[in-house]
Amino acid sequence: MTFATDLIAELEHATAVRPIPRVRALHLPPPEAAESRNGEFCALELDDGALGLSYVLLAACRTTPCKMPHRPRILRA
Repeated sequence: MTFATDLIAELEHATAVRPIPRVRALHLPPPEAAESRNGEFCALELDDGALGLSYVLLAACRTTPCKMPHRPRILRA
């Protein structure tokens, strides 16, 4: 098994036991932050109060379409 398949199996196991909280909000840096070469923080807020932070560089994504090497797999409960 690869890391990806192990991770997906663990996520499927964890979400089978309890419902997945819905996303309450996605907090992105302000548009003017894209002009900078500095990274910014963004946050994903869930209905259960959990908050996930990420440090991102969005300049290329704000000016041209982002190209992902693959489509992410979406897990559904």
